[in-house]
Amino acid sequence: MTAGGIAELLGVFVEDMRLLEHARSRLAREVLLSGVERPLDAKTLSRQIRAQSQRVRGDFEAAARKLGLPHSFRFARGEGYAELVLHSTGTETLVITAATSGAARAAWQPTLDTLLSASLRRLLFAREGWQTGRTVLALVEDPSDMALSVARRIAEQSQSPIALILFGAAAADPKALRGVIDDADTPKARASIAAVETEIGPATLVASVKRTSARLVIIPWKLAAGDPELIGALLNQTNSSVLLLK
Repeated sequence: MTAGGIAELLGVFVEDMRLLEHARSRLAREVLLSGVERPLDAKTLSRQIRAQSQRVRGDFEAAARKLGLPHSFRFARGEGYAELVLHSTGTETLVITAATSGAARAAWQPTLDTLLSASLRRLLFAREGWQTGRTVLALVEDPSDMALSVARRIAEQSQSPIALILFGAAAADPKALRGVIDDADTPKARASIAAVETEIGPATLVASVKRTSARLVIIPWKLAAGDPELIGALLNQTNSSVLLLK
């Protein structure tokens, strides 16, 4: 995604204190795999979260070593989404493993608004649809868009076809449209046009994502910042991973 040049890969595991506050309620219950129900103990839950963080740390460090990247790992306690904003300060790329449950999705919008105004260059919501989808879907306004070159690189590495949604200059100019296809199409990642739109809206974008079975959607940052509902719709109505690029 970044084509190298990473100074350091930082992993952050957040123990969500808001979750623990819910666990302290006398109404909170834990349901075991056996179906047995018992009161949920906040201290036990905290220990479980910390044990999980050690497993995540091991996976993270193994992956970083495999990629040959300098790396470090932090354990943080606080409100999950607020911690994301805090730890994104001073970084170029933020990768978030985003839950796909309805309740978790609904909590994203305030954080998303903050992240869209941050100094990040790349923001990736990494979700389970990456494993189950088929194509890399890129929204392209101009053949020189960063979205196009990143889509091609990721598609080649993952052996995925590229689907393109053209808008703006690329949609209005047949010559520019041809240039987009020529720049995207490679022997390892064949490209096709999924849609040509005069205006990108949440409903049409979600429909294109589902129609193309997109494992990853690549969106120019300025388009997302101009209409945050685009990202909200993708997080609420699809399982695709979403990458924003400046």
